[in-house]
Amino acid sequence: MLKTGLIITNDAGLAVKIEFVFSKLFLYGNAGTLGDKTAFPVFIEVYLDEGFIISRAKAKSTLYEYDEENPYLSSDTNIDTMKYAVETIDDIIKLFGFESETDAKRVKSENSQMLYRIYDKYSFTPIDVEDRVKSQKDLIKAFVNQFFSELHLDVRNKEKAILDADLLVEKFVSINGDNESIFKEDGPAYLIKVTADDELELTSIDTASNKKVPLQCTENFFDSKKSVVKSKRCNKLNLVFQRKDVRYLSDNPLVVQFGTHKNFGYVKTIQYAEEDDIQNVLQAIFENY
Repeated sequence: MLKTGLIITNDAGLAVKIEFVFSKLFLYGNAGTLGDKTAFPVFIEVYLDEGFIISRAKAKSTLYEYDEENPYLSSDTNIDTMKYAVETIDDIIKLFGFESETDAKRVKSENSQMLYRIYDKYSFTPIDVEDRVKSQKDLIKAFVNQFFSELHLDVRNKEKAILDADLLVEKFVSINGDNESIFKEDGPAYLIKVTADDELELTSIDTASNKKVPLQCTENFFDSKKSVVKSKRCNKLNLVFQRKDVRYLSDNPLVVQFGTHKNFGYVKTIQYAEEDDIQNVLQAIFENY
């Protein structure tokens, strides 16, 4: 395995990032055929101030263990590129003597809370929608007071009813069909898919929208919002991030998936991402962990 390294310093000359490139020889092709040689690179970045190690690799299903004497490709020697990329992180952890969390349950719990914070950040209610909901405050309060009085309901639940009524108004203002641009333009990213489980409530949420339609402009978002906010956990998120340079790729939204697998978190970009776009996505993780 070939390994190269580079230390990045700040203006004060202090190391802030260490970059490595791991490159290993594999065979590629389809199972049942003779494979061709190829070098597969994995890029590692150690962010010293943030306390993160990022491993970058291209997802491939056609890589196999290299065997010069027997280039025949078998499913038994197929390479899981995500697993291989994580193994390089383990090598770096051992090399520097870093400490990392290895308990899969704890990693999943911490990541799901981090994903909720990203969910919360990028599913904010735009000011215009918020103002329109507030404009109905007196009507909502009068409506709740009226049916609680007429039906002789427990007044201890009145505050919950007002919150539900606020959410109802927000829902129909948001899905009215004329607000998509608000959700797209008021932030650096918008949600298009959320997967979450609430073990206490025994509920499972899996809502999605078209990549060009913010999830907040759909009924699915509001039907699941209360449960997600209550659990404060998400398993997976798909967001569309605004491109840093819109001159060439403005018509090709950058869809990014966040999730957890075993004892590590992962990020997948569906479309080509320039370096500025990747750093923008990583900052969303660093700021919300």
